[in-house]
Amino acid sequence: MSARRSKGKGKSKEAPTYPYPCSDEIDVQILSLMGEGLPDSAIGKKLTLGLRTVQRRVQRMMERTSSPSRFAFGITICQIGLLQEDTFDEIGVEHLAQLPVGH
Repeated sequence: MSARRSKGKGKSKEAPTYPYPCSDEIDVQILSLMGEGLPDSAIGKKLTLGLRTVQRRVQRMMERTSSPSRFAFGITICQIGLLQEDTFDEIGVEHLAQLPVGH
């Protein structure tokens, strides 16, 4: 008969926690790179992930937030505070005010 170790004895190591809707550090990095305006293919290359892997991870995070589109997902991420305000300055959102309205 083999002896079984019971769980919970000894030092317990707490698992790291990640901000909603991320499940791990890779999701956090993907969100950060999305916030910089990188397309999925560039995110994959930067993180040495396949394009489909990036797309699946983004889709999974979108499902967690009930976002029907990537645009809605971006808005949700901003609303929950995962992107810093200066991110908008970095990607040049100030040019949006110059775009024609109603086209």
